[in-house]
Amino acid sequence: MSLFSSRLRGIVVFVYILFFLLALNLFFNLNYSWEGLTLIVRIYIYIFSFYLVFTFSSINIDLFEDIYRERFGPPGEQILFLEARVAPLLLIYLVIILFTIIAGVKHPEWPWAQIIEVLNGRYSNLVVYSLFLLFVLKLRKDPFVTIPLFLGMCVVYFYLDMAVDSLAAGRVLVHPMMIVKFIIFFFFLFVEFFARRNPLKLLVTAIIVSMASYLLSIGSYRLIFATAPEHSFRKRESGLQLLSMGFTSPLMELKGDLLRNPNGNFFRAVLTYSREYGIDMDFSDDEWEALLFSGSVEMADLISEQIMNMNVPLRYESLIGFALEKSAHGEPGLQNAANFSKIMARHVPGNEDDFRRKIAGSGREFARWGLAVLGDGPDRENIPFLIEYLANTDSSLAEVAYTSLQRITGLDPRSVLNRRMNDPDVMAAFRDYYRQNRSGH
Repeated sequence: MSLFSSRLRGIVVFVYILFFLLALNLFFNLNYSWEGLTLIVRIYIYIFSFYLVFTFSSINIDLFEDIYRERFGPPGEQILFLEARVAPLLLIYLVIILFTIIAGVKHPEWPWAQIIEVLNGRYSNLVVYSLFLLFVLKLRKDPFVTIPLFLGMCVVYFYLDMAVDSLAAGRVLVHPMMIVKFIIFFFFLFVEFFARRNPLKLLVTAIIVSMASYLLSIGSYRLIFATAPEHSFRKRESGLQLLSMGFTSPLMELKGDLLRNPNGNFFRAVLTYSREYGIDMDFSDDEWEALLFSGSVEMADLISEQIMNMNVPLRYESLIGFALEKSAHGEPGLQNAANFSKIMARHVPGNEDDFRRKIAGSGREFARWGLAVLGDGPDRENIPFLIEYLANTDSSLAEVAYTSLQRITGLDPRSVLNRRMNDPDVMAAFRDYYRQNRSGH
């Protein structure tokens, strides 16, 4: 019987409970939407992992070293290392993979979404924390020393991991930081076996294995990206990950994905990387227009921000039709789409009568947005129309109309006169301004 299997037999009840919980979690995730069980299973995996590490930390390596040399000859030391240190951590990692796949079993892109999550390091820090626990347990120090040491190592590694995921994303710095993460992991994995004999060998081995692991990680993303069908989830997510690592080659391929599957978050990510690397996405006018009207109001606002100063030819009818459609469907966000409103305001001149009719004859959502759009334009001829809405029974419409009047006239009679916005004196102040400035329009 191997050392690894004999130790597992000692905790076989915990293993059975683990696989029972994973099976139960799979059943619930397929049939119900209760996140509570997933959280329970995740907590149990942490407990199981740390108990597994505790069990293997009690192995007397010196005693088993002679036994394994007698049984396997010169490779005995390496076999002992694999069974006593690598195998338990590998088991923890396999459990994490299984848990991740089960947790996302109803995801529309299952299992590729979960596979990419694993490659991105989702939950994999548990393996590192388990290794740190193994290291501090082998020190055989007082708990007042080992507990703060363990927690400190975990906190430092956590912030290093955050730095790799955010601060260095899309920059050359991400590569050495990823390698440093691997070196930390393999250093602590090898330290017990190599430090006693040759510290230099320990460091060199950790660096070599870290470089190999890093190249394997990069190669995995490259392979997924190269073999994924065009415009697929795999193509998009692996491409974004490669961009975050500093590779620019996926950028133009993702441009086609963006045109085919417009998405605000996706566009924002691709745009961020294109700016980071100084690469122009080079969309044509027709492509910009297609993106503008391709999805949600949020997406339209994001595109509007990009084309604000690009002289992309747009038609009033298309812009107003898009706004009417979104407001009719009750889609939120039209009021907050400041950039889209500015684009619309540029196309109102020459279509004022139609735009006002649309405001008067459409629903409340469109009317609120339309009144705000009038405030983005300098046309004083809109003042009488806006004044009519100050007395509207819908206070939200009256408020928007007042704000637009303020922006056009620069006046704030409500505050100056200390009156309600629908007070006759307030409306008179705006009418006086209109009469005095109409000829200068």
